[in-house]
Amino acid sequence: MKKIITLLALAVALTATTSCTDKKDSSTKEKKTDIEQTRTEIVSVTEKFHAAYKAKDVQSIKALLLDTGVYADTDPNEIMSRDPFVQHLMQKLQNPAVGTIDYKIDQQEIVFDDAITGAMVIEKYKMNIFSQFIPWRMVSHLIWKNGAWKYDFISISLTPPNDVLPAVNAAAYKQ
Repeated sequence: MKKIITLLALAVALTATTSCTDKKDSSTKEKKTDIEQTRTEIVSVTEKFHAAYKAKDVQSIKALLLDTGVYADTDPNEIMSRDPFVQHLMQKLQNPAVGTIDYKIDQQEIVFDDAITGAMVIEKYKMNIFSQFIPWRMVSHLIWKNGAWKYDFISISLTPPNDVLPAVNAAAYKQ
């Protein structure tokens, strides 16, 4: 009986010890636990992205993107992997006709996955340099990989209010 109790105690102790250790999953992502700290980290990355965009600093944007990600700009045909997206941004932002880029994020929503290793970010803003009356929306996904938050998905779109869609459709009509 003493052997059984001793073996049970040992099994419980080993289970408790191994289940309490901080493990890494098979993709070497660290598990995040503090959601408010993680939210602060995500906001910091999004601020870096937008500051680099305003500064037309494409290399800083590239550093925030995963090479295996998918990135889409406003045109329906602009769906790219990282390097073509970076080239696209370089052409767009280095165009002398594009003046100063300035905007502020009017709304930002962040939703985390259960493990807090991925976050969907939805941001709303107006970018007057490109469209004075139509708001923009950037929907992105960031993942925690190799000790840093990186974008693995970005979709930027123009989001006219529903009540002006008939006028937008009329203006966009092609025969």
